[in-house]
Amino acid sequence: MAPLAQDRILYTFNDVDRLAMVSRGTARRWLLGYSYVRHGTRFTAAPITAASSGAGATFLGLTSSGATS
Repeated sequence: MAPLAQDRILYTFNDVDRLAMVSRGTARRWLLGYSYVRHGTRFTAAPITAASSGAGATFLGLTSSGATS
């Protein structure tokens, strides 16, 4: 069975950055999650949606990123 169109990677992270008008790398962090250290404490930000992969974003991931707002 072929994957549904919304399940396939349709946009690279660079595409999402451009469409959302955000700085380079922002979509990857939003869609995959990230961690950072502040005042010696490590924090982890979870992905904003499960509709993405390491290679890019699905249509659902793109809409969840706010790029279509």
